[in-house]
Amino acid sequence: MSVTTANHAQCRRTTLAMWAVTIATSYLPNVFFMVSGAEVPGWLRWAKIALLVAIPATAIVWQALRPLTRYSSVLAVFHLAEELSSRVGNSAFWRQEFREAGVGFAKGLMGVQVLKLAPALIVLVALLVSGFRRQDFFLVKGRVNAPAKPVSWLGMKGLEPWTRVGRVITLVVSLGTLTFMVIQALPHLRSALALVPLLPFVVFLRRPTPSARR
Repeated sequence: MSVTTANHAQCRRTTLAMWAVTIATSYLPNVFFMVSGAEVPGWLRWAKIALLVAIPATAIVWQALRPLTRYSSVLAVFHLAEELSSRVGNSAFWRQEFREAGVGFAKGLMGVQVLKLAPALIVLVALLVSGFRRQDFFLVKGRVNAPAKPVSWLGMKGLEPWTRVGRVITLVVSLGTLTFMVIQALPHLRSALALVPLLPFVVFLRRPTPSARR
């Protein structure tokens, strides 16, 4: 067997092993429990983390697993970050601040997005610490003026630069979000408007009396 053929076979085995690890630690096991009507056990995530941690630990003595070391380590960090985010989101403080009845739409949405963004930031730090470069996981500025593929139902008949498409998408999403915020704030606006006729009385009562001036 030539060196090239051996390297190709090793690369293929590594790729298959990565796919096996990815599937085993993905959401697919959760789906099996849900389809069968059973509750997803709490130990399932920790079993995935244990598998991912065991790979770099075993790779110390089993060289065949060494190509999976950094990959499994980053996946382990991802699952740990997801677990941390879940615990923070279910904490009494977080529920009171962002999920209780009466919490505004903007504040509630911010709480949801922070819980989604935090694991991503943790994974990015883990990638950098693991020796990856920003270019390896596409954390670089691309060609922002690259042409976007035409989408007829969006009114894009020809090639449009992403600088223009991005502005349109930003405007549409912002208007949609603003609409929800205005709808959510309408009861409070009506209450505030109901107080307008009382403002002259508030100003009058706020004026100091002659005795107060003395």
